Amino acid sequence: MGQGTESCGGYDVEYNPYEEGINEGMWTEKSGSTISVTDMTDRHIKGAIRVCQGAAKRASFSCDAELWEAWIEVFNNELFYRVKKPSSQPKLVKAKTGPKTKPRGSMVAMKCHCGKEYQARKADLNRGWGKSCGKRCASIKREYGRPDATPVK
Repeated sequence: MGQGTESCGGYDVEYNPYEEGINEGMWTEKSGSTISVTDMTDRHIKGAIRVCQGAAKRASFSCDAELWEAWIEVFNNELFYRVKKPSSQPKLVKAKTGPKTKPRGSMVAMKCHCGKEYQARKADLNRGWGKSCGKRCASIKREYGRPDATPVK
């Protein structure tokens, strides 16, 4: 046997956690911990795809590039499966749209200096608020000295 054989230590096989975990679908994180691909969030999978794409571009051997492309395929299959399978999570239930709730406090009909009629709370008017129909008219009132809104009868 010549130089470079396993008996001489010429071919030291390095442990690659990414190569070992691909069969079981176990991704090795940057911290060294492993996580199942099925337990990863969509955002986590998309980030791992970006990592694999960068590693495939930087790979100096074709077998390394093929490993990263295999991981990309595993992640893409998981994302595809998640879109296709029915959601096991409960669906969001919209709030019931019944009759409008009664506003807090009594309301007063007012007419702004621009001519628009609106409703303002009586308590807000006592505090000095609600003297215009909106922010735009309030700034015009401040800048140009327009009169306060008047109550509609």
